[in-house]
Amino acid sequence: MSGVPILMMTSINREYPGFSFSANDSEYVPVDAFLDKPTPPTLLIEKVKELLTQGTSKWVDWYGLKE
Repeated sequence: MSGVPILMMTSINREYPGFSFSANDSEYVPVDAFLDKPTPPTLLIEKVKELLTQGTSKWVDWYGLKE
């Protein structure tokens, strides 16, 4: 495993409106970003570029992956 940022795409907010994932849940689900499905392609590309610019996952220490 590496320190590559992780993007989670989920439809749980749509399928189960009372249950949702957001940036506030990042300690429960340690990923760098969430997107709701369906996601417009332009938003997906924008988020991927943002994460690639970020470089290393903000969770690299949490995973024990210090570089």
